[in-house]
Amino acid sequence: MSKRKGILSFFNIDSIIDNLTGYIEKKIALLKIEIKEDLAIAGAKILIMIVLALFMFMVILFLSLGAGTLLNMMLGNDYLGYFIVAGFYLILFMIFGLLRKELGIEQKLEKIFLKILKNE
Repeated sequence: MSKRKGILSFFNIDSIIDNLTGYIEKKIALLKIEIKEDLAIAGAKILIMIVLALFMFMVILFLSLGAGTLLNMMLGNDYLGYFIVAGFYLILFMIFGLLRKELGIEQKLEKIFLKILKNE
């Protein structure tokens, strides 16, 4: 047993194990900090995209209301203009729904979002 202790102390294994354990703990702590930073950056970018999408939605909403009101005045009807605008959006929805797989829109959007999130 004393020979074994002598060999371990000769190679200083205890110190090496302590240093290695400390290094691994510090590396894990550093990775946690880097992951938190990456999540914060991605979260900020996602929030900005949501706010921009909300503003664009509001612009489209008010332009649609204006177009519906203008069509109502031109047609001399209180509701027909709104139905025409709604029909236009229904047609766009149907075209988009039918062509989304053929045009590969989902894959293109995934690539765009990944590119946005990776750019720092």
